[in-house]
Amino acid sequence: MKLTQLKLSLFAQTQTELNAAKLFAAEWEERTGFTPVITENTAEADISFFIDSSIENKDCFVIDCLSNKLKFTAKTIRGLIFGYSLFLRKTTFKNGAATLVENICGVHTPQKQIRGHQVGYRTTPNTYDAWDYHDYFRYQLDLMAFGANTIEHNGSHGSGEFKNRLMRYEQEEFLIEASKLADDVDMDVSLWHANDDNETEQQALAERDRLYSLMKRLDYCFIPGGDPGNLQADEFIKRCKLISKVYKKHHPNGKMHISAQAPHSYADWGEIFVKELSDEPDEFNAVIMGPNHAYPMHTLREKIPSKYPLRFYPDITHNLRCEYPVNFQQDDWHFAFCNTLSRESVNPRPTELRTLYRIFAPYTIGGVSYSEGVHDDVNKAIWSALEWNKDADLREILLDYARFFIYGIDEEEIADIIFLMEK
Repeated sequence: MKLTQLKLSLFAQTQTELNAAKLFAAEWEERTGFTPVITENTAEADISFFIDSSIENKDCFVIDCLSNKLKFTAKTIRGLIFGYSLFLRKTTFKNGAATLVENICGVHTPQKQIRGHQVGYRTTPNTYDAWDYHDYFRYQLDLMAFGANTIEHNGSHGSGEFKNRLMRYEQEEFLIEASKLADDVDMDVSLWHANDDNETEQQALAERDRLYSLMKRLDYCFIPGGDPGNLQADEFIKRCKLISKVYKKHHPNGKMHISAQAPHSYADWGEIFVKELSDEPDEFNAVIMGPNHAYPMHTLREKIPSKYPLRFYPDITHNLRCEYPVNFQQDDWHFAFCNTLSRESVNPRPTELRTLYRIFAPYTIGGVSYSEGVHDDVNKAIWSALEWNKDADLREILLDYARFFIYGIDEEEIADIIFLMEK
């Protein structure tokens, strides 16, 4: 399909449809220099946006193609963004023409329920703390382009937080606004919120009661058992039950996800954690497996009740001194690279991540990756694409990455370069 006329017209009628059309128009203008016109006449439109409440769920979308016209249909704006992003991933912009290189018509449904990345505004990452709200919103759209439906932030402790000329906002200030930005595009918000060893139970609950009341959207509350945190498992479970009540007071449809990450202080932490869950408390909706885990994934699945699905917290950002170092199956990354590139160099690892995904995917309902900067952007796209479709062709994902982000040049060459960078 070739859209030789770059001056597109878009059909949108409801406010949600108009919002999606405006987001797409900005993407099109960035690639072509032409701003599409939004019309209420479907006969005139080259591309149409429709909201349909009968669509299966918010992650599904439908693309209809007829006589060089496209129609995107979804339940909410989330699906419309997924739809037009797929179109852009499969479109080349060369020699004054936009060419759709693949038939994308049909119903599109992801395989995993949770598909996201941690993009926490704090001092630890090498990138995010220098961003403003516009940068974060742009990045949300970039994550959604490959099917991510969840963005994870980090819990804060309110007053007296750090900011300077580079990090212009306090963490809590940014967190509250970020939850609104995610809601604007119907992206789920997860909050990684560790226990503070220096706060009492009463202080912990009061702090969360205050913070959660300020957040417009909070779909998942993620409490790690350790890394950081030093509560024994029975105390950890007790604290999480109390936090759940506070959380669901403000976000009654939210899901409580507790992580089986064990503090190093207790050799029996995992055993006690499993015992505490044997009664199947209703306060929890899933268990997370992440770094410093109490048990390997398959053992954790065997030990905890089937009532609790597993969510993965994969570290796709670090090269060494981490859960899955470069060449993780042999763990023999050359010392010269270890010492010069260290933990957080630009690190595309397409083939390794596919292997990692295939090992763990059968156990999970999806996951939210651990990330500390944009050096792992290729990895984010790959992980999201595999969560959408475990059988996605790896090279095709990289071709999509090139077409979407580095449009106008040879996507085959970009894919080759990324594979060579990994080697």
